[in-house]
Amino acid sequence: SYGEDRVEHFATISCTARRWGLHASVTRAVCLNTVPANLWDAYQKLALIHGTALYFSRHQMNLRDVWKRVHRIYEKFGMPCEWMQSDQAEVTGFRSCEHRLTPDDDYVLQESTPLFWHPSAGEAAVGDTLLVTARGPELLTRSGVWPEMSVLVKGHQIPVSGLLRVRSSSAESDSDPEDTDDVQASLFDGTRIADDDHEDRMDSIWELDLTSDRSIFEDDESAWSEESVLD
Repeated sequence: SYGEDRVEHFATISCTARRWGLHASVTRAVCLNTVPANLWDAYQKLALIHGTALYFSRHQMNLRDVWKRVHRIYEKFGMPCEWMQSDQAEVTGFRSCEHRLTPDDDYVLQESTPLFWHPSAGEAAVGDTLLVTARGPELLTRSGVWPEMSVLVKGHQIPVSGLLRVRSSSAESDSDPEDTDDVQASLFDGTRIADDDHEDRMDSIWELDLTSDRSIFEDDESAWSEESVLD
């Protein structure tokens, strides 16, 4: 959704980028100064849901079978119907949505299939694009500087993006009553991000040179060129 309302506490941002005709999407959450307790509680549950989805998205796996494992985590957290609030995943590619996941989906994942998982739980949402390979799922939207947490799935540590916290100057010296050691471990202080001129600037910031004001979700490719997104 879009609007002119001021962001007071937190925001969830979803972005779809396209280069050479191929799409990749990502969803991240940003908090201002403090992390609401209900958001953090929902996000911890969501991390295991998302990690399970990433882990089981493998070559020759049926999407229906992957979904059964993901839905089981929703059920374990007492949220069996939460997934109905929004779409969960889709195969992406030359369109932002080539094939949408449904509970009875018989789509079989093949090598080189890109898949965008974006589950949600309460007010929390997260999303990543992965590539199905013969060696296992390859996470395409992982950043080396974004906050990260890990969940254990079948004995494997699966990385899941955390919450980015941006502190205002007035809040730098204030204590945060909602902080805990667990929260601190997977939050990132946004004031420490280097600016664009610094050699350690965020690699995930892309400069866009849009050659048209048309939506990237329109199917007609004529208004876009390979140079629309720069390195």
